[in-house]
Amino acid sequence: MIIPNDKRKKGIIIEFKTASELRNETIDQALESALKQIEDKRYVEEIKGIGINDVVKISIAFKGKEVKIDTV
Repeated sequence: MIIPNDKRKKGIIIEFKTASELRNETIDQALESALKQIEDKRYVEEIKGIGINDVVKISIAFKGKEVKIDTV
């Protein structure tokens, strides 16, 4: 998490995932898994509890040398 000192600025949550070769996971599945973890761990609520209301969620997935990024 990136938590700004100025509560009027955006807070940023970044989650990284590696696609599992053993489970034949695609990079898109890993990307969705990263977003799901942000929700499951309630990171947004944690930042909002500090007083930061504008939050950006970023998921980054890797598979070998391939990288995919999604923001919400």
